[in-house]
Amino acid sequence: MTAALRRASRQVMVGGLPVGGGAPVAVQAKVISSAEALGQIETLADAGCALVRVAVSSADGAGALPSIVAGSPLPVVADAGFQRWRLLSALDASCAAVRVNPGDIEEFAETVEGLVTAGIPVHVGVTARALDWRLVAEYGRATPEALAEAAAQTCALFEAHDFRDLTVSVHHTDPLVMASAYRQLARRVDYPLHLEVAGDATTAARRRQLRLVFGFLLKEGIGDSVRVSLSGSPVEEVRAAQRILAELHVT
Repeated sequence: MTAALRRASRQVMVGGLPVGGGAPVAVQAKVISSAEALGQIETLADAGCALVRVAVSSADGAGALPSIVAGSPLPVVADAGFQRWRLLSALDASCAAVRVNPGDIEEFAETVEGLVTAGIPVHVGVTARALDWRLVAEYGRATPEALAEAAAQTCALFEAHDFRDLTVSVHHTDPLVMASAYRQLARRVDYPLHLEVAGDATTAARRRQLRLVFGFLLKEGIGDSVRVSLSGSPVEEVRAAQRILAELHVT
């Protein structure tokens, strides 16, 4: 199976790593910010991971973030979600990028100027479970159209400040909904797209389903970074993503 020509996108530098714009597809993994995280990241780097997302879920995790960033051999994307204290921790730690979940887009608009001022790339991660209530009311549920619209609206908030160092993902537990949302989003924005399905792949059948959907999108040239979300070691996430890319001859 041979992948299609990659979708054209702008390129965003995450630390020293180019994402999009013809750069190799970046394999990403996720760790929890803690005293042990730096050792995990070093192991991930040895396994071929290109980019690490660090989730800040506690005050102790926020305190560990600066030392993780300083010692990490990989660019660190701090996962701020939609909680302001996590965002401030990420900005204070000088991360290579920060992931945000816009949730209520109108409320999130108040945060955009601070992110623009920080001058680091922003990953816009739209999730079905935290979709803007107005879009849920309009579309009835978290449809592919609603997810793509939420992502496009959030990107427009940054564009109004002439800020375009953005990468984007749309998350849904149903891989088919996710795939449709990505196809729509790929036609609407030129930002690098990160492929990831919300929720862990806890069964062999679920893992096969996720691999199939990733395969369809990558074969269509959609996807500039990938994470295969598994319930085990982050290293296994990296190996699973590498296998998919190798099978599709994607670089």
